[in-house]
Amino acid sequence: MKAAPERLRVKRVVAMSFEQPARRRERPLVVVGYDEGEASRAAVRWAGAEAAAAGSDLAVVVAWESEAGSVGGRRGGDWAQQAADDAVGLARATVGDQLTVSTVVEFGPPAAVLLQAARDAELLVLGTRGHVGAVGVLLGSVSRECLRAGEVPVVLLGPDAAPALENRVLVTSVHGAAAGPAVQWAVQRAVSRHHPVHLLDRWSVHAMGPGLTVGHEYDAARQEALERHSEAMEELRAVVAGRVPVTGELVEGRGVDVEYARSNAGDLLVVEWDDTEHRPSLRYERCPVVMVPAPVTATVV
Repeated sequence: MKAAPERLRVKRVVAMSFEQPARRRERPLVVVGYDEGEASRAAVRWAGAEAAAAGSDLAVVVAWESEAGSVGGRRGGDWAQQAADDAVGLARATVGDQLTVSTVVEFGPPAAVLLQAARDAELLVLGTRGHVGAVGVLLGSVSRECLRAGEVPVVLLGPDAAPALENRVLVTSVHGAAAGPAVQWAVQRAVSRHHPVHLLDRWSVHAMGPGLTVGHEYDAARQEALERHSEAMEELRAVVAGRVPVTGELVEGRGVDVEYARSNAGDLLVVEWDDTEHRPSLRYERCPVVMVPAPVTATVV
């Protein structure tokens, strides 16, 4: 079957304006950034599969800032257009002709171009080689800016994120509470895809108080964590209201280590952008991670 022609939108501008009102769309939109890197290739594959599953349109965004470029003159407009065409082919190879794809090829700062393209999107999908949180540099500058200034959930795929069908949605508990924009988004996602929700909860021993031994402190901290975990599970079950299965586990360790150790290919980990305790390291994460800004009114299809 011959593929339907892509809707191509090419803009070559020197200055960009971001004062335009948001467009009203008949179909939801997934936006993905592409720069020919392996992580961005994984992002395009995931975004294509996501758009096809959700009945959304897909927009592939490629930006460039210099005609001369930094890699043998390849970072100009001609490179950007060819890269966008390659990304469209990659998305179609993943899901076939069931996808409506457009391309946004623009001169300008990549983060600004991405944010403008995603201003009325449901998701912005990016590949990354870096970290989230205090473990190291916060992603690359493009991902960092999109997370800082974006108003839609951002899906991040690290270099080790496995291309697997999603079969479980993971959420985290913060101070014994399973609530907030990330949990709301995750539950809506799980219900819409008929996937179970799994609560990843962590605990650790606090500094010992006067008169406490190591054993006493450990037992007290664990008991307190068990009580908080039970409360968080009850809260999560109340939100889910029996629509999908709810499971959970309490693991000793730092949040970043727990997410890495207990998430797998086929999971979708959902955390809030301002949750510093549970920001996972994308360098080693095996599943896509959704960073939900606050406040976000979740619309998951």
